[in-house]
Amino acid sequence: MITDKSSRLVGVTSGNISIDNFIKATRKNKSNIDKCMKWFEFEKFENLKQIGEGGFAKVYSATWLHGGKKFIYTDPVTKTKKIRTYPNTVALKSIKGSNEISAEYLNELEVYHKLTLDNVSLPFYGITKDPNSSEFMMVTNLAEQGCLRSLLGERFTELNWQYKLLILLYIVIELKILHEQGICHKDLHSGNILRSLGRYYLTDFGLSGPSNKSSDKIYGVLGYLAPEVLKGKQYCSHADIYSFGVMMTELSSGFPPYFNKSMSETTLALSICDGLRPDFGKGTPEIYRSLANKCMNANPDKRPTASELEENMLYLYNCLCGNISGDDAKKIKVEFDIADKEIPNVQSLFKKSSKDSNLMFVSKQLGFNDIIETSVYDNLDSGLIGLNLSDDIGEDNEDDDNED
Repeated sequence: MITDKSSRLVGVTSGNISIDNFIKATRKNKSNIDKCMKWFEFEKFENLKQIGEGGFAKVYSATWLHGGKKFIYTDPVTKTKKIRTYPNTVALKSIKGSNEISAEYLNELEVYHKLTLDNVSLPFYGITKDPNSSEFMMVTNLAEQGCLRSLLGERFTELNWQYKLLILLYIVIELKILHEQGICHKDLHSGNILRSLGRYYLTDFGLSGPSNKSSDKIYGVLGYLAPEVLKGKQYCSHADIYSFGVMMTELSSGFPPYFNKSMSETTLALSICDGLRPDFGKGTPEIYRSLANKCMNANPDKRPTASELEENMLYLYNCLCGNISGDDAKKIKVEFDIADKEIPNVQSLFKKSSKDSNLMFVSKQLGFNDIIETSVYDNLDSGLIGLNLSDDIGEDNEDDDNED
């Protein structure tokens, strides 16, 4: 549990009226007093260490002095309690340009707090300000286990299919909650899925917002963006589902999407609009492929909803756990058991070979909508166009080995 007496101020003293109003607004809900935002003086944080950087933000770990607390019974008979504080490690997220308090930055604060109330995101405690850069920083719980991308890069061969389905179940449940509130994530990828105490959380809501909120700019990680978004069409919840489907291929292969494609960003964007989709790993069960392909359907209206995905993921997970009886459930379990044996044969470890390859997995502004024209495939019903699709990862490598 987190506390800090220095943050319990009668007034809010951030020095910015927009930040002050945001913090005060969160305090109106007395039923969630523990989740109200607070203003923290920067000197309350020590040992800052940069642990991550994206296209729009830097993330630091820091020691929050007196941040943790525990109750100590001073009298076991009367159960008199005394609070003892201790240093606690947290994350400080510095948004580039936040010193100007843009509408996008306030949007991230509002969305993050709203999701904290629903336990969808990592706990969000409040805001501080770096006196050196004058940028505001979000104070959140530290995801001590890193992101999903790092897990796949370091321990892919240790993850069986049952655990992979559990990861996807965590993600889709939180995505469903997001969509039920009328919010689209708009930047969903494995680097924005954080792990803490065995649970997976959505994070980075800087681009999130209502599905009816239009924008003339495209942001995100190219490989995860839906083709209609690349063409400049309005982002909606269907595009989040497409990104989820891409992550399904990533959990299948261990690789980020299109990591092995040697082409420019513009060429890759055009190829995605013309039907290119990420590879699956060798031995991926057909029922899993089919579900991922539905998520990546060229027609947004034919993609499943987050609620439908949750139902499907829960069914598959329960089949693997042996919680469902019947011939169909047994066949599904057998198929995934066979797939588990193939995991060591899938080339799993993603090695960042160059600075350019690293940039492929950083959220940034893209500029394809004035280049990409309507594709001839827009009106086709097929989930995947059978064009430009490479063979499964692992199978290609086996062929190469045989040639040698």
